[in-house]
Amino acid sequence: MTLHPYTNPYTYDHLPVVDYQHHPAYGAAFPKPSIGERISALVTFASDGSSLSVRRPGWA
Repeated sequence: MTLHPYTNPYTYDHLPVVDYQHHPAYGAAFPKPSIGERISALVTFASDGSSLSVRRPGWA
């Protein structure tokens, strides 16, 4: 039996099934953020969002 140099494992009629619970890229790539880091991120997000939502005169 001869194999082709490139054999494609997918048939393109469906997406491959990913085991998200055991895949290292989902949840294990970075350490869990601390409460302080979460609060800091929320404060940054809220301040950036509020500054973007303020309409300035002359801006459409």
